[in-house]
Amino acid sequence: MYTIEYEFYPGETAYVVVNQNTVRQGKILQVDAKIYEREEAFVEELKYLVLLVNDMTTARVEVEDIFATVDEALDKVREKFNETDQDKN
Repeated sequence: MYTIEYEFYPGETAYVVVNQNTVRQGKILQVDAKIYEREEAFVEELKYLVLLVNDMTTARVEVEDIFATVDEALDKVREKFNETDQDKN
């Protein structure tokens, strides 16, 4: 039996990075998991369906773009901007 563990559950609030440059608060609607075998190992892909607060649109968010606090999400955006600035130099 294969067990998938994930951090956020439907109904919980989280902060998501949208378009690599915006932090939005949202409510988790659904967690989608895909498991497949690749080169004799199992690979799991998780995505969250999130209802974004204020405009009530949804976004499908990958694990690396969802956070428990706004500060964690902002750090991810800052990290992306720093990478972009370094690429220019």
